[in-house]
Amino acid sequence: ADRVKCVVATQGGNAWVGEQILACRLWAAENGGQNCAHNIDSLAIGPYFAGYLADEKNLPILAQWANEGTSGMSKLFDEINTGLLRDLTYDPTEPDWMQAPVAGSLAQAQRFMVDNKAVADRYGIKLSAYEGGQHMTFTGNLTGDRALINENLFLAGNRDPRMGQAFSNYFTDWKEAGGSLFMVFESTGKWGRFG
Repeated sequence: ADRVKCVVATQGGNAWVGEQILACRLWAAENGGQNCAHNIDSLAIGPYFAGYLADEKNLPILAQWANEGTSGMSKLFDEINTGLLRDLTYDPTEPDWMQAPVAGSLAQAQRFMVDNKAVADRYGIKLSAYEGGQHMTFTGNLTGDRALINENLFLAGNRDPRMGQAFSNYFTDWKEAGGSLFMVFESTGKWGRFG
């Protein structure tokens, strides 16, 4: 029993969900105020970066980048590292969570980490990642501009040396946020057309 660690998984992009799981107010109300965190060792998240790139509203810009060769690839990594899309796609009629993130995808992932670590700290447990890494992929339809973006940006970006630096920065952010064990999704699997 001393080797078993209890982990609860939640959404990396919404720390409120982890708070609700650990507080479990309905259970606590019926059990003397005891929350659900009392037997939990770690709050686990999936702090992916760059998943929003596959949003429909970004496709025209990404298709343009996909046709620009090395210049387009540089724009992809500018978005990952510092952000370009927010200024290019911002729509004041949409809520902030639907916008491209301020300062790019690594900054967004760092905010996910910090926000969830604050929740874990409130309950005196560790923060871990049940999976994570880059999330540049489409689901389902890989035709037309999606096929072009997938081949020329997403898959090519994963083979670009700058992705190694992006991951290094990402893991540094994880460590500095106070994260513990991190499981990279499919780190040993063969890549394919969906990433």
